[in-house]
Amino acid sequence: MRVLLLIAVGSWLAPLLPAQDTVSSSVDWVRAKVTITIERPVPDTGPNRPAAVAETQAAILRDAPPLVAAELSRIRYDTYRSVGEFVTEHPGRVGRLDEIARAARPVTNSVSTDLRLARVTFEVDLHAQFAGHFVTHTAPTQLPVHVGWVPAEAYTGVIIYAADRLPVYGTPSAGRIEPALAPNLHYIGSDGLIYRLTRHESFSPDVLRLTGSVEYSTSVADAERSERAGSRPLRVLARGLFGDVPTDIVLSLSDAKLLLAGYGNRRLITNGRIVVVIDP
Repeated sequence: MRVLLLIAVGSWLAPLLPAQDTVSSSVDWVRAKVTITIERPVPDTGPNRPAAVAETQAAILRDAPPLVAAELSRIRYDTYRSVGEFVTEHPGRVGRLDEIARAARPVTNSVSTDLRLARVTFEVDLHAQFAGHFVTHTAPTQLPVHVGWVPAEAYTGVIIYAADRLPVYGTPSAGRIEPALAPNLHYIGSDGLIYRLTRHESFSPDVLRLTGSVEYSTSVADAERSERAGSRPLRVLARGLFGDVPTDIVLSLSDAKLLLAGYGNRRLITNGRIVVVIDP
């Protein structure tokens, strides 16, 4: 399972945390879920500790929204920005982040075996509940018509294999892809330069609100079975990674030509019919 673990203790979030609270979160990019757990010591109020546990969990629920919002702000938006940095650039979206945090669904209440630490775990859907609030365009921008003609059949989706360590362009090293809410595709031109194939605005805003621009998978077999890939997917290998954080995929020129060959194949991008296979 590809999970990003985020721990927020003693950081810039400290002013938001009641004394001795611990907040942790993880992003499961394959399931497209964010899980946030808030842990708080149970006050020593006498023999009725189960009642104290219940009161502490109720207090966590009341205090949760700003803590959940702070964790959500750390999620990687694109190669350049976290969600928090994106919101800073779009102040009108600050209220959306608070709204999402208030709607976070509590999924489990638990307590340590000695009844001294109470926990509440919340879950947020990455796309339907979260990423859709940060779509800023109303229609997809047009992709390049072609980058050179090639014969190509009509595909039902795209599977990009990016699970290996790959060259990170602009650095002397190789690395693994970092999932994000708004990854993009690039390609290597015939002159050896890297060109942008997509930007976030290339995707239908309706698709972004429902399912995001790409689906991540840690299994080729699962990718083949994905509804996004369909029955006749184009299968390509990532040639490298790109960006301040390596969220973006670089394709070969020949694969970029196939993707842009014909209206139907270009629509695969617009409709987000892309599955990216990543390291487990």
